[in-house]
Amino acid sequence: FVCEKDKRKQVTSLCWNPANNDLFAVGYGSYDFSKQGPGMIACFTLKNPSHPEYLLVEADHPSMIAVGLYDGTVLVYNIQKKTDAPIFKSTARQGKHTDPVWQVGWQKDDLDDNANFFSVSSDGRVTQWTLLKNELNHTDVIKLRYDMDPSSDVTGSGEDEKLFSLAGGCCFDFHKNSDHLFVVGTEEGKIHKCSKDYNSQYLLSFDGHQMATYTVRYSPFHCNIFLSASADWTVKLWDHDQQKAIMSFDLNSSVGDVAWAPYSSTVFAAVTAEGKLSPNLRKKSRGDEDEAARLDRILMVAMGKVAE
Repeated sequence: FVCEKDKRKQVTSLCWNPANNDLFAVGYGSYDFSKQGPGMIACFTLKNPSHPEYLLVEADHPSMIAVGLYDGTVLVYNIQKKTDAPIFKSTARQGKHTDPVWQVGWQKDDLDDNANFFSVSSDGRVTQWTLLKNELNHTDVIKLRYDMDPSSDVTGSGEDEKLFSLAGGCCFDFHKNSDHLFVVGTEEGKIHKCSKDYNSQYLLSFDGHQMATYTVRYSPFHCNIFLSASADWTVKLWDHDQQKAIMSFDLNSSVGDVAWAPYSSTVFAAVTAEGKLSPNLRKKSRGDEDEAARLDRILMVAMGKVAE
């Protein structure tokens, strides 16, 4: 799949449409952080790989795409509208992040039937954004302080709060059955289990990785099981009620992303900076890896349901 307008840009995000199994969206930008330029979003269909589609239907809110930017802004686009302008955009007054936004993700509508999504940033905030009629409202769900743990109730305020350093957030994922639970990975490698109901402390902390945790993904089959992928070359399998990893896989290179297969509880794919794809980690002990692209790093992977 190629978008002619974005040949010189890098793929920075990738996601499947939850309502139409053949549609997926791709974000284009740059990982050369000293030379930032405009990005782009393209929507593709498996039925026509030669050209991007221009319509993406989200499960509950047709055509809406949430986007996080390197400058800390979050945007919402309605790509049915024939305009490049977002329908919502965060500002400093509306709680804009002060550092790069690394992930955004939609959640179920709130009790007032308002659409909402979450973001995580290097500024140490996990933030909920609610789409109201005329504005984008924000609530900081948790601030990722280094010293927060289940045994210490840190609720600093005013000048005291400034003493607590914030850990940069990289990724998050919500529990499939409990909407208030989520795990978040950080730049230091730690992983934290959190709740939207308790913003003063973590429910549990995992000494996940020695370097930045790039991805965390809950299993679609076992609700308490999740995967993590890291710059320390490893993918790890966790039970979110246990502090030690169940399994660890060394892929000999920085792991940019990991995704569960939708058809099997024991199959997932991981991609590395060396351009290797490990499509079935049940076979990892036999060294089964596919070299999918040796000229470029592979940065993203997403496994979708089979299109009917």
